[in-house]
Amino acid sequence: MAVAVVELSSAGALVESTTPVRPGATTELGLDDVSGRRHAVRVSVVRCWVTTLDPLRYRCAVRFERLFAPG
Repeated sequence: MAVAVVELSSAGALVESTTPVRPGATTELGLDDVSGRRHAVRVSVVRCWVTTLDPLRYRCAVRFERLFAPG
């Protein structure tokens, strides 16, 4: 599932998707840095809610299992 990053910090992110994700779920998030290099980051979903109805979109707050510092 593809997501758009809305906000990003070293401890977590706020992402938007067309699919809901259950709070408590763990997954891997692929983040691309400015050079195009992909970083696989393990995350836990903290919460997920509907942000728009038409089109249906969800926002999910995720917490990184480790602090994220690309490079």
